[in-house]
Amino acid sequence: MVVDGSEAGEEAKRVAVDLCKRNKSALTGVGVLDITWIVEPLPEPFVGTAYSIYGAEEIENEHQHLSEALKVFAKECRSSGIHFQYVEEKGSPAGVIEDLSHRHDLIVIGQTTEFHFELEKPNDLTVKQVVRDNPRPLIVVPQKPEKGERVLIAYDGSLQAARALHMFLLLGVGSGKGLDIFTVHKHKEEAREVGQAALELCQKYGYEAKVHQSRETHDISLQILKKAHDVKAGMIVMGAFSHPTIREVLFGSTTLDLIEQSKIPLFIHH
Repeated sequence: MVVDGSEAGEEAKRVAVDLCKRNKSALTGVGVLDITWIVEPLPEPFVGTAYSIYGAEEIENEHQHLSEALKVFAKECRSSGIHFQYVEEKGSPAGVIEDLSHRHDLIVIGQTTEFHFELEKPNDLTVKQVVRDNPRPLIVVPQKPEKGERVLIAYDGSLQAARALHMFLLLGVGSGKGLDIFTVHKHKEEAREVGQAALELCQKYGYEAKVHQSRETHDISLQILKKAHDVKAGMIVMGAFSHPTIREVLFGSTTLDLIEQSKIPLFIHH
């Protein structure tokens, strides 16, 4: 999981620790010191030297903030009784996260990140980049997530949706929770067939699941969020890109909307 000391990051930590406790798995906390961003020269030539000195001071402040956040992470993991380790890396946050992900099964990250502490407000730029480029599934956690005991599976029968559901089931992220499978399609019969395939897979893993269908509209993300609210879901599972040939179009219109608007954690894979 990503440790940055932000409010969304603290909620992500809670989700990650709870998941590790339930599944008896290990957790790695990663803190990133984004030196490249701090020492990047300003466009005005007359403040270049002053900015370099300022950057050096900020690097030390950043390091202290990050070290403290990692110490708190370690303390909370110990008190929860889970196996853990933590690392502090330097570089681009998205690049570091992507590199470390190859040694892990899952990434847990806040909906917004705050790698530069007092230098900037929390933003979702790193999250969007990791979601777009990373081969591992992610759980994206909002700052103040709404509570819910069920999981909504946003399923359209695409390869990406199938991968997301399968990985969700394999990792046991929804252990002990009921599932609601939500299919959105122009044709009711096709929606029924798509939902039935997802239902049978969930049942093979021992999950209790229900299938819901809806006619497709222009705003699929809004339909998904409304259904999640109606079934009192505490998580949404979805594939990031349903149509690879128009990857960026769909990513902009659906996945990004959900990352920005969802009040509950998202399990995303592609």
